[in-house]
Amino acid sequence: MPDLSPEIANDPSQSLHIEDRFEARLHRLFQNFKKKVPDLVGKPQTQKVGDLPVINLDAFQVDLVDAITATISDPGKIIIKETVAEAYQHGIQFAVLWGRRVGKDIPLMELPADARTMEILTARDLSELKGITDAMSKEMTRTLSDGVLAARPFREVVKDMVATVDNIGITRASTLVRTETMRAMNESTRDRYSSVGIEKFQRLEAIDEKTCDDWEFNVGGETYYGCGELDGQVFTPEEAAEVDAQAHPNCRGCWTIYIEETPSEEAQMSKVQYVTKRLVGRLRTVFFGKEEPRGSEPGDIWVVKDE
Repeated sequence: MPDLSPEIANDPSQSLHIEDRFEARLHRLFQNFKKKVPDLVGKPQTQKVGDLPVINLDAFQVDLVDAITATISDPGKIIIKETVAEAYQHGIQFAVLWGRRVGKDIPLMELPADARTMEILTARDLSELKGITDAMSKEMTRTLSDGVLAARPFREVVKDMVATVDNIGITRASTLVRTETMRAMNESTRDRYSSVGIEKFQRLEAIDEKTCDDWEFNVGGETYYGCGELDGQVFTPEEAAEVDAQAHPNCRGCWTIYIEETPSEEAQMSKVQYVTKRLVGRLRTVFFGKEEPRGSEPGDIWVVKDE
């Protein structure tokens, strides 16, 4: 693999801007839901021990599901669908960039299989979100029922239920964001490589203090311990799919095209073309655009200057 700048080495897919926006949008849904928790429990009868209102757990669970659906699940469907499409398109652009490095003309426009793949990825993500809200709902119900039995103060019970939204909902949502953004990107990258007959994929991992060294991958009869061991390894398309299928949550690895000699980053940067592109109100550090900057040549890397 070529020597990479620290910025790219820590975020090789250059997809962090997508993850950040996805995470912020999902977190906002859970934050909005937290505001509804006191009303779901009801009004306290007093402010002393045992001041919880008379609770009908069946009715509470119905109200809880309705609130989660309205506040998290329904708006979450829109967010997930939009983000899967964005991450998938980013993966295509990433593949096009690497194709240019080796003189491969990789199609940028959508292919017939793309819509179906995005549909499957979206359904998977929605299922993951439902698993998160189901686990959160179950723990909130347990906390409320235990609080009633123990005659705990209303405010303490509500506080613990809100903490459940943080500890289960928001925490697991962050994992979903990072994991599924990379899944969508890698699916589209691998598909694009295969569409033009590329037979050797090279793994590019983020190498820093967070890189795992104990997750076990079994690929093509070989065992690799951690993402660090995968970095730079060459796989067939089928083996690459195995790697992604076994990837751990929050994995940051992505796919490049294996070539015998890769131009150094210094050589690439010597002919870089600087352009600017504003996305959602801020500048990205690296942008793979649909339109090539004037004067660019095959193999150029397109970079955005920071303001």
